[in-house]
Amino acid sequence: MKKLTAKHIKEQDELVRSLESVADEIAEEVRQVNANISTARERIESLTTRYNDIVQDAKTFMSSIHDEQDSYFADRSSGWQEGDAGQSYESWMDEWNTDLEGLDEVELPDEVDEPELDAVSILRELPEQP
Repeated sequence: MKKLTAKHIKEQDELVRSLESVADEIAEEVRQVNANISTARERIESLTTRYNDIVQDAKTFMSSIHDEQDSYFADRSSGWQEGDAGQSYESWMDEWNTDLEGLDEVELPDEVDEPELDAVSILRELPEQP
């Protein structure tokens, strides 16, 4: 073959148009994903703050309960404290003395990079003849 025929050129053009169309769809999807990541990041940051605020409230509550338990325990005789009832009560106190962990930052990607779709430009720029 000395050069591409009209049929070859037509098929090449159709393939380029098809590739461009799908590449445009991919680019649009990437833009949508990035917009969704941004929205999700804001929502997750807000929810994380709420969660950590509630964890702090729970810590305060648990500390208050533990203080009352400690006071009750201290008011009992050493015999009671060292007996089965006291040991059981002390185990219960220890459970209420557990530290709650807040939520650290949730890692999300900054954005999704649009892929390099070189097939379009490569196919479009192929010469018709030597």
